[in-house]
Amino acid sequence: DELFAGGYLRGHISLAVADCEQQGITDIAQMQQKVKQSLLDAKSELSPSDWLLVQQYSDKLMA
Repeated sequence: DELFAGGYLRGHISLAVADCEQQGITDIAQMQQKVKQSLLDAKSELSPSDWLLVQQYSDKLMA
């Protein structure tokens, strides 16, 4: 489960980091917000149980 959640989350983190680099954003809190928003935007891609896994893993990583 963690392997799936980590892989899914890695893609969203990579996109958020690239976006921040392009915009000159260096604040980690802003990058974390971009990841959270990206996950929310993609929520419908996942089943409820997978969404919960990804959300829990994300919360653990960003704590």
